[in-house]
Amino acid sequence: MPRRKKGTTTEEAERLVAPAREATEASVQVLVDLRDNAKSDTVRLQAAKTLLEYGWGKPAILENVGDQAARLSDDELEEEFLKIREGKSALAKAKREK
Repeated sequence: MPRRKKGTTTEEAERLVAPAREATEASVQVLVDLRDNAKSDTVRLQAAKTLLEYGWGKPAILENVGDQAARLSDDELEEEFLKIREGKSALAKAKREK
């Protein structure tokens, strides 16, 4: 459950969160509809991005990856990409430790 505001009881927090959770399926359907049918490229892109972030989480932003990636072969780059997705990348770990 999301963090509750100081002074809010668990019952109050649940009462506030429950309607949002009940609307999840309909809300996701609205995003899918926007992604598929909106006339604006910007709206379609934002809906697609939101769906991906809700489904998979926001991607980690790594600094200087381009410089390091340029030194890797295609096979090494693909292997590093898979490690990043699994959270096992040395590049991602170094960034988290900074």
